[in-house]
Amino acid sequence: MNVSEKAENPTELEFAELMMLIPKEIEFDQVFPSENKNDWIISVLKQTAKFPHFYDTWIGIGHTIQAEEDMTPYSDETEFVGALILPSVTFGEDFTEIKKNNRQINIYNVFPLYKNELEYKIENGYNKFLDLLIKANGKEVLDLKRKNLIPNKSIWNKIIGN
Repeated sequence: MNVSEKAENPTELEFAELMMLIPKEIEFDQVFPSENKNDWIISVLKQTAKFPHFYDTWIGIGHTIQAEEDMTPYSDETEFVGALILPSVTFGEDFTEIKKNNRQINIYNVFPLYKNELEYKIENGYNKFLDLLIKANGKEVLDLKRKNLIPNKSIWNKIIGN
């Protein structure tokens, strides 16, 4: 990826792979052509992985990606409109940092977001959003019925203590 020189240790961020931990109950039918209700999950990973190549940029921990410019969800099967790149809390560095031939490949977790969560993260930053996720005891495994961390925008001030 084309990592900004402003990033700390840019050469360690040039390569990444994405993962999403999903419950084993989630089923995927035929890969192609498929009209499975869970195809949007694969779409999240594909779109996120292609983003740095299409825009000659990079993705790393704390970055967000939108499904569509107008913030429509990934599919009719979900209300998630974007995703946040997170470090794994399930796997340690021995899994999430692969070092070979003087290169480092980082394994990042892709965490789907609702519209107001994405807006909150953009407006308040990664650390504030991470505080909300920790406070809600958020899980790394995809939860298709996950409660929105920010039920409505009017309570943002209460949440962030303003």
